[in-house]
Amino acid sequence: MCHGGRAASLKQVANLVLVVLFLLEVSSVKVKAQPTGHYDHGTLHDSRPEPADAWNWTSSPVHCVGTSGHWCQDFAAQAPISKARHRPRKLDDSCLGKCSGNGVCSRDLGLCDCEAGWTGAGCHLPQFRHCANKHRSSGFKPQGTPLSLSEPGFLAGRCGGICDEALGACFCNGTYGRIPAPPGALPGTPPIQMGRPMVLNDCNPSKDDRGEPTGWGNVEPDLLYGQEQGWCEAANPAHRCNSSTPAAGQPDMTEARPWSAPHAHVPALAAADLRVRPLVYVYDLPSIYNTRLLQYRVVKGSCFWRTFHDSNVSKPNDWAYSLESLLHEHLLQSPHRTLDPEEADFFYVPVYTSCFIHPIYGWADMPWWHGPAGPRVMHTARMLLEAKQWLQTHLPYWNRRGGKDHVWLVTHDEGSCWVPSEVRPSIILSHWGRKDLEHQSNTAFSADNYTEEYVHPEWSPDGWLHLIKGHPCYDPGKDLIVPSHKHPGLIGESPLLGYPERRRTVLASFQGDLGTHRKPHYSRGIRQRLRAVSKEHRWRERHGIVIGGRAAEDYGALLSASTFCLVIPGDGFSTRAEDCILHGSIPVLIMDDVDPPFATILDWAAFSVRIPEAFVEQLPHILGTVPRKQRQLMLQRWLYHRINATR
Repeated sequence: MCHGGRAASLKQVANLVLVVLFLLEVSSVKVKAQPTGHYDHGTLHDSRPEPADAWNWTSSPVHCVGTSGHWCQDFAAQAPISKARHRPRKLDDSCLGKCSGNGVCSRDLGLCDCEAGWTGAGCHLPQFRHCANKHRSSGFKPQGTPLSLSEPGFLAGRCGGICDEALGACFCNGTYGRIPAPPGALPGTPPIQMGRPMVLNDCNPSKDDRGEPTGWGNVEPDLLYGQEQGWCEAANPAHRCNSSTPAAGQPDMTEARPWSAPHAHVPALAAADLRVRPLVYVYDLPSIYNTRLLQYRVVKGSCFWRTFHDSNVSKPNDWAYSLESLLHEHLLQSPHRTLDPEEADFFYVPVYTSCFIHPIYGWADMPWWHGPAGPRVMHTARMLLEAKQWLQTHLPYWNRRGGKDHVWLVTHDEGSCWVPSEVRPSIILSHWGRKDLEHQSNTAFSADNYTEEYVHPEWSPDGWLHLIKGHPCYDPGKDLIVPSHKHPGLIGESPLLGYPERRRTVLASFQGDLGTHRKPHYSRGIRQRLRAVSKEHRWRERHGIVIGGRAAEDYGALLSASTFCLVIPGDGFSTRAEDCILHGSIPVLIMDDVDPPFATILDWAAFSVRIPEAFVEQLPHILGTVPRKQRQLMLQRWLYHRINATR
């Protein structure tokens, strides 16, 4: 656990990243604050980065130090505007049948948005997500739940108990099992007893009811349904299903207990008398693009940046793509949010592509874009395209400026590379700053290869690569590379956050996947080359350069003891730049034609070193020639900016 002071500092860091994110974005697209407080959207696509000599190291206010151009000063000097306007909205009962109690009514459009398990204009038609054992081979009707445990085939969502076919989630069938709502209950009535969950391999029975091997499970039935020790039958079972379930002695899902604290936080939006621009309108998209996926996720450590516990206690998790939900949640409560799209400077489009990629993709036989085959990134590219087409069909704001004032976030490994061309006029936020026009996927996961074509006579008759070709992954003239969200536990040993200072006894370090069992193109081969040359020439002993695998030694301690820290791509983006800076280590960028986070608005040359990929083997010589005084100056520059920005 963190000490109180350190926890407060970590919260400040997290808040800083999210609060300034849209303010920083303004500079990357050359939007200048006007005397009226409005923005000139005509400059959104001039695609000219700020000149290199425009960095501010003596400017005021202090949080603008180290930024490019004058955007930060313009923002700080702008005059506040009046309190939020509220447009007349349609009544809640304007939707068909009041959505049958199975959804919410969009008061702007008068359309129902159904919760998981329901569809139709009035959310009156059941929609099943079966716990299937295989994917369909044709058509658009989802594969059903198998009738017998002995039926062959396995998907992650296959169930050895009772399947909640609204979610594709598996629960026990026994004393501590799922008890459905009584016959004749109204649609949407919750079950009488939730039941203990049965998730993934820890809960799959190895034998069927006749004692024959199932062929897809690995848990003895007695550990699941034994009267004295079974997970589904015993009060204190010997076996527990999955790490997401409660530990011994804690309450389980069969017990009714309060989950919400008796108070609520009032968003800043409602309290602000005066506001400053930019004003952001957050689209309320159909839930299949975001919140429905949160319902479908069965493993709670994925898709969301935090997990919820008793009495509204929430704890952050370490999901690599958690900015996807974090930014959405923060914008909904931001003082920069407006409920009136007519006064908005920007329009945020929340589409959870990383959540779909994992764990939604392939868990069951739906949802898809548009059939159960092809690369995962093909589905997410079409997901983005359909969200854009929904905006064009239902609302006027995309067409007013051709989407140039719309903002999308794609957080996956090479996410910015597979954004459809029709979405490209918008501002793209991502973690991967690759700039070359002719590019190939470098991922080691074939399902994420965005240069792999897929053709199917029903689901993809024309392929999909034509949807994304013809543009770089990232355009520094309009897009922004944003840092990833870091779990506080990963930076608990940072001297910048109150941990005792360590001597910098390591010249440079890198710890992570070295590509030993990966395809040759993984990390562009850089990690593999470093592993080989550092071992052959004994860099650790001769130069104090530590190159190690994932569990080589304590990561935070190593970074805090390193003068330099290597930033190298993996399957796409790497979070090493954030790790370096948060531990007081100087980033060494080894990735040609790739920008680090906030590259267009922060003077990275002032606090980092960039080495061409071709010179990797010369790393000891290059770093050894950086004078000590210059190293200290690099540290001072970004540390000064960080400390003053968090005041």
